[in-house]
Amino acid sequence: MSQPPNSEPLTEDEVTANDILAPFDIQVVRVNGEFTRSGNVTGLQAAYLHLETAQQIPQSVKKSINGFDERRQQQLTDCVNARGYPWDPNVAKNPIIDTKERVVYEPGPPSEVFAACLEEVNARYGFRDEGDLADILLRAKGPDAKLYGSE
Repeated sequence: MSQPPNSEPLTEDEVTANDILAPFDIQVVRVNGEFTRSGNVTGLQAAYLHLETAQQIPQSVKKSINGFDERRQQQLTDCVNARGYPWDPNVAKNPIIDTKERVVYEPGPPSEVFAACLEEVNARYGFRDEGDLADILLRAKGPDAKLYGSE
């Protein structure tokens, strides 16, 4: 993966994380002083599911990834809200009715609005959504990859 033209030097932990995440098509970079990541969106999920990889990623980078994901979620929320659909992803995760017979969630934005905002936010960071978890894990770690829950 190539470095963006305006990227800045990485910490030792971030360089280590890039070496670990490379098979999953994920890269961490610093752009304008801000920690970001790019590459295959599904690749990070696959890396976190792979037991050895998840254990090797430095904690400082995991913390930075979480902070980045929170900022990215806020950008997605802001985009949806700016298009006239008040949306709070935290409310959307909690059912407004939850009985044995049915579970009802607060209605979210129309799927085409959400998809357009997701595409817009992902484009800022050079994200792609390519392949499913199983394919990415197979390419990155082979058929004997040990996943969380399989140990």
